[in-house]
Amino acid sequence: VLDDALEAHRGRKVKHTGDGMMASFISVSDAVECAMKIQRDLATQASDLPAPINVRIGLSAGEPAERHEDLFGSAVNLASRVCDQADAGQIFVASVVRDLCIGKQYDFASEGLQELKGFDDPVQLFQVNWQD
Repeated sequence: VLDDALEAHRGRKVKHTGDGMMASFISVSDAVECAMKIQRDLATQASDLPAPINVRIGLSAGEPAERHEDLFGSAVNLASRVCDQADAGQIFVASVVRDLCIGKQYDFASEGLQELKGFDDPVQLFQVNWQD
């Protein structure tokens, strides 16, 4: 499911992070569409599995540093912290993602300002409603 969604939305798998994965996208809307496709496809397949597979997804945007095909920096750290705030089956995004999606027809719900480890100021988070 993850590989299909990444391919469909021009994503690049950067690395596996224990039980997670980091991916990058050129387009913010591609990242949001990919996240929604992952959640929808997993929900669709849940009835065919002995136990559903639930994932949480966090998105941010920025200009990370790249070294040896790996990404580093505040944008990467923020995406990780945003993901930490989501529960299984949710997609959370930092305000920068929502702001870059102005004019798109995504349904964002405010999760308020959140204190995130490693960031001095609270960060406004939004949940993406991916269910039709």
